[in-house]
Amino acid sequence: MTTNNVDAPVSPKAKALILGNHDHISKWVIDVIRTEGYDGKNSTTVEGAIELASQEHFDVLMIGGAVTNENADLVIEGVKKHLPNIGHHHRDLYAPSNSIDSIKRALANIPDPEKEK
Repeated sequence: MTTNNVDAPVSPKAKALILGNHDHISKWVIDVIRTEGYDGKNSTTVEGAIELASQEHFDVLMIGGAVTNENADLVIEGVKKHLPNIGHHHRDLYAPSNSIDSIKRALANIPDPEKEK
């Protein structure tokens, strides 16, 4: 599902599963997080993300800002059936700092201040 321009780190700090409506943005996010020592795979569908979670381990579920709240809830529920301890974060991933921040927040289970407004 993913082809990227940046090689995956040999020992990533964490591995992200990304659900995003825009495949090219999700792949770009993976390139960005790889430069920071993380790795990831992406899906543009809830079903695809759940299938990936059933096949391999991920530490973080990142959900793009264009994903509806309904689909975000569905993917969180479905992924947690396979990876019950996965951290998750739903937000705009377009800015590189947002992508890295999303991983760190999800790993630390820090609430997103944007969602609390």
